Amino acid sequence: MDGGVCINGKSTDINGKGACINGRSADINGEGACINGRSADINGEGACINGRSADINGKGACINGRNADINGEGVYINGRSENINGRRINRRRLMLTLKGPGAAP
Repeated sequence: MDGGVCINGKSTDINGKGACINGRSADINGEGACINGRSADINGEGACINGRSADINGKGACINGRNADINGEGVYINGRSENINGRRINRRRLMLTLKGPGAAP
C-alpha cells in the first residue's frame, strides 16, 4: 500500500521506501534502515548499533557487541583479546596496534 506507515511493528512501504520504528529493518531507496532493532544494509554496507556485528565494505563492525572481522583481522572492543593476522593479542596491545575502523579512542 502506498504511503504505508509502521510503528512498533513490521516494516511497510512509503513511496516504495520501507519504514520501520521499534521493529525490524526496512528498505529505504534500497538501503536498509534499522532503529532499535537488528542490523540492516545501507548501500551494501552493514550497520549495527547496540547489536551484533555487521559488514561494512566487507569489513566487520561491532559496537557494544561481539568481535567482528576487519580486513581478515579480528577486532574486539569492550571484551577479550582477539586474533589479528593469526596472532592473539590483548586489548591494550590491540588498541595500540589497530588503526582504522573500530579502533577505540
